[in-house]
Amino acid sequence: MLISFHSGRTYILTLMIFFGVFSIASAQHIHTCTVIPSSPKASVGVPANIPDGAQKAVSYKPGGTFNSQWSVGSTLTVKFFGGSSYLQDQVMRYAREWTQYANVNFRVLSSGTADIRVSFTQNGASWSMVGTSSAHTDQNRPSMNFGWLNDRTSDYEIKRTVLHEFGHALGLLHEHQNPAGGIPWDEAAVYDHYWRTQGWDRQMTYNNVMATAERDATQYSAYDRASIMHYPVAAQLTGGRYEVGMNSELSETDKMYIARMYPGRYTSSGRPTGIPVSNPPVSTPPVSAPPTRVTNYRVQINNALGKQQKSETVQLFIADKRYTIRLAKDARQRQQLNLDLPKGKYPYRVVVSSTYFGYRKVRVNGVVRREYAEIEIPGDGRGILTVDGSESLTLFGSYDEASQRLKVYLGESR
Repeated sequence: MLISFHSGRTYILTLMIFFGVFSIASAQHIHTCTVIPSSPKASVGVPANIPDGAQKAVSYKPGGTFNSQWSVGSTLTVKFFGGSSYLQDQVMRYAREWTQYANVNFRVLSSGTADIRVSFTQNGASWSMVGTSSAHTDQNRPSMNFGWLNDRTSDYEIKRTVLHEFGHALGLLHEHQNPAGGIPWDEAAVYDHYWRTQGWDRQMTYNNVMATAERDATQYSAYDRASIMHYPVAAQLTGGRYEVGMNSELSETDKMYIARMYPGRYTSSGRPTGIPVSNPPVSTPPVSAPPTRVTNYRVQINNALGKQQKSETVQLFIADKRYTIRLAKDARQRQQLNLDLPKGKYPYRVVVSSTYFGYRKVRVNGVVRREYAEIEIPGDGRGILTVDGSESLTLFGSYDEASQRLKVYLGESR
């Protein structure tokens, strides 16, 4: 399941979280958030608040002189750079779920030096520095960012994102890169997928997805596909041999592992938690049998920002999966989602938040001036997608003045 650095080792690491996600406009399109791109193509829209050294950090290279594990029983201070009181309360509510099992505490500060510094820069990138490295970096810069959380974000989305990022803050790495994992990646499919959806080059994809943490630099438990620290793994990235859905809760192994890292608070079945974590034999995850061959049809879903749209976030729920796409005028403005679905009828739901911009006339001291203005408009829609062959669809939206919301639906591309 979980991976953390050996205490006593010298590492500093910043990890970026990727959760497959979606977006829509007046003639909509679909993509996922870009994480620390390193190629010329991917350099557009790089989040401005990523700490120095982050590009090296995600490649698991040593880059500092800090241990990753906090002292057992310590109180970690947290300071917020922005965000409403509601959103801050939600973050701490879910962050403290870790402290039911780890013998550490969190305390929020309004000023002064803080171990963990949280921002809400809306750039489509959520990330956290790993463990104690955050306490040794610039206090004027965040050590954690939630790039798509706001007051309208669902509890489900806030919870799973916060649990994942605060797992990093406690010293945990990504579970799909557990040395005991052995996920049977289809490398060509992985490189193609992350280039098309994230703009990542081969090195960035390898470092964030397929590379495993070094055995002599980490401590780890048996691989845990249910871990909150695991990326989702689509079947097409493993040739249909293996897949992992979107985890949103702490797994039982998450709980026991963090309790062993920070012993003294949580026990299970009467066993003490102060057992040191050892390196187990390398194991291979259970590989599901190849699926029965069925005919799949390629369904393309397109979305793009409209002329006066600044940004847009869309969540699409279909075929028991959740997709989120984020588009921005100064970054990615259009994307195509390719779904491979068997023949059938698929209920879907779309939730959207769009930011539009323009100019209005205002009178100041008797002088009429043009003033820049933005407005955020929410929206949603439901429908049934009938699949009986390959087709190309577009996400459309129409504004309803009565409700002041967008009504969203899938329709044939024009």
